[in-house]
Parts: sequence; structure tokens; C-alpha cells
Amino acid sequence: MMPAERRLPLSFVLDVLEGRAQHPGVLYVQKQCSNLPTELPQLLPDLESHVPWASEALGKMPDAVNFWLGEAAAVTSLHKDHYENLYCVVSGEKHFLFHPPSDRPFIPYELYTPATYQLTEEGTFKVVDEEAMEK
Repeated sequence: MMPAERRLPLSFVLDVLEGRAQHPGVLYVQKQCSNLPTELPQLLPDLESHVPWASEALGKMPDAVNFWLGEAAAVTSLHKDHYENLYCVVSGEKHFLFHPPSDRPFIPYELYTPATYQLTEEGTFKVVDEEAMEK
């Protein structure tokens, strides 16, 4: 299930997260494909280009640098990443549950039809079959 995607001003997202505004659903800022330099270049002067000990341990510079901002209600579903991750939490907390490869046979796995949440004009969400959207 893919989340409903919206482009909103960061100031509005911050207002929602800080309780000064309301918006349906759970808002978070997140995108793959190294979104920090492309979507939020204003933050780059305040950040190092890499974490030296991590680059040394991995033997290379980061493939991607992603920014994530969200509230406690924003959760990430069980998934497998095909690359290394290094998280830096600036405020609040993020909980991870890691499974060793030996757990794989015990983790339920099914194939599902790809679907996406879409925000309706009434402010509710509906599930849309991605294959039907392409037709």
C-alpha cells in the first residue's frame, strides 16, 4: 500500500506537526532517491556531506541522502532495504525492529495488488488499485 502523495509547503507541514493547523491523515515529509539535496537544498550548508566513520566503514560515500520528517503516528511497514542505512534522529525517537535473515521463513509473505491511498475532496481517503489507474 502506497501513501497518498501531496506537495505542501514545508511551513504548513510544520504547522500541522506542531498543532497549529489541521489536515486529514498522517503527514510526513519523505521521499527516496536522495531527496535531501534535491528537495531541501537550504539545509545543506548546515550539514556535513557524509558521516566520515560510516563512509570509512562502508568503503564509499553515501549513495543517497534522504530526509524524513514526521510525527509519532507515521510508521514504516515491514520491508527489506537493499542498501545500508544510517539514521540520525534530531528530535523525538524512532523505533526499529530488526529481524535476522534466519527469521525469513517465519515472516508471512504474500503478493498483493499494488494500491495507493488517495485523498478525496471530502477529506477522507480511498484505496485505488494502481493497475486500474494505469488503464
